Amino acid sequence: MANGSYIAPERVVRNGKVVCFKGEVMTTAEAERRGLVKVTAPPVVEAVEPEQEAEPEPEAAPEPEAVDVDALVAGNKLDELKAMADELGAEYPKDATKAVVAKAIAEARAAKAAE
Repeated sequence: MANGSYIAPERVVRNGKVVCFKGEVMTTAEAERRGLVKVTAPPVVEAVEPEQEAEPEPEAAPEPEAVDVDALVAGNKLDELKAMADELGAEYPKDATKAVVAKAIAEARAAKAAE
């Protein structure tokens, strides 16, 4: 709009002073200075940031497999459970029952899975 021409469609008077006459020819810039046309701001171009690749979320550690203590007790003899516990490094009392040894095995497996 800055380089065009403007023809006043009518006489304009403000505060008792003539701003322009009807049919007066002027540049658009002059018409803007006189307040005959609205000043148009250049279009605002928003800065667009390049899309960033989303960082993959760290995978959750797999949950340790639940050890069914009852299945260990039902499916194994006390000597077999003690051998499994010794192999895992699980601690249990010397006179432990099958249930106590199976629980120690489950805790040892969970601890190893957490590492």
